[in-house]
Amino acid sequence: MKTLKSICRKMADIERLICCVLLVLMLSVCFISVIMRYAFNSPLVWSEEIILTCLIWFGFSVFLLAYRMTATLPLRGFITFYQNRVNFFWIWSATF
Repeated sequence: MKTLKSICRKMADIERLICCVLLVLMLSVCFISVIMRYAFNSPLVWSEEIILTCLIWFGFSVFLLAYRMTATLPLRGFITFYQNRVNFFWIWSATF
């Protein structure tokens, strides 16, 4: 039982690290894109796609972390709104 809890803690730490990396990546790409657009008059074409992809992954990762840390008020409303298969997926993924 202790090994299972330690594995879950390590997985949560990895998820937090991934969230931090995604957040730093989003902010740095946005900053570089603004500098390139206004200072050098040559915008990055791919910056919006990278930021949007990171934002989506960041949102889902933070959602699972918040559910695991029992941030119940907004998440319970979301889970009760989607009772079918989504509910099973969120609860199953949060148990690991």
